Amino acid sequence: MADPDKTVFLSYRRDVSWAMAHLVRNDLVAHDFDVFMDVHGIDSGEFERVILREIEERTHFLVLLEPRSLDRISEPGDWLRREIAHALAHRRNVVPVLANGARMPRPTDLPTDLGRLPSFNAVSVPHDYFAEAMQKLRERFLRPPAPTPRPPHEAAREVSIQSLLPLVPGTLLGPRLVAPELTARRTGFTATLSWTEVDGATGYELQQSDASDFAQPTALGPDSSHAHPLLRSWGGDRWFRVRAVGSSASLRSPWSNAVTVAGFGPGMSGPIL
Repeated sequence: MADPDKTVFLSYRRDVSWAMAHLVRNDLVAHDFDVFMDVHGIDSGEFERVILREIEERTHFLVLLEPRSLDRISEPGDWLRREIAHALAHRRNVVPVLANGARMPRPTDLPTDLGRLPSFNAVSVPHDYFAEAMQKLRERFLRPPAPTPRPPHEAAREVSIQSLLPLVPGTLLGPRLVAPELTARRTGFTATLSWTEVDGATGYELQQSDASDFAQPTALGPDSSHAHPLLRSWGGDRWFRVRAVGSSASLRSPWSNAVTVAGFGPGMSGPIL
């Protein structure tokens, strides 16, 4: 595969946007982008496995929207819906491309697993300004997202706390959760949360919540290792956090940072393993 920063998955409704999809693809390829488009990219192998893998491995996810592109989006097995949901779940650089007068849908017009789509900036492609729109797409939207810097006062506060805690008897440092690993399989997804190990910890307590404030958390675990497999049994996003446990029942670390795992939509339940 080419430079990861120039890898693109092009998602579209074939019976609506076949011609426009080829125009977009040809322009990007002419400017050295590596574009995956189903009719060009699948030579052999299982369709579902290839499609989902390509979404995961490419930095950018373009979804081409024209009038009628979303007509069947509420159907659970609709492939355009599955592709968008997969890109959102894997946090690709999602760029909606609007053509022929299409407008971005409202969150209430979409299934739960696509609810975040309208929050992404879209590129409009007018017929008379196709070249200009494509230049804007390439130069402003198909760039890897810049990492969000932490405010200096927060970084300084963490350094201060982390440096002092080891000097206090009977304390444990808080672990840090990392982004969950999601892997597509024929029967669904495998997902694993993992976190940094804490010196002196004998185990870890993990919580999930349907709200970021953890007002009504559900306990998961306890875990003796620093990883935990998830179950796909919800219709919305879930927040997770973890803390270290010491040899005595009263020895607990502060809670870690929280991470979010996107939901997979109503009606999809059961273990993902």
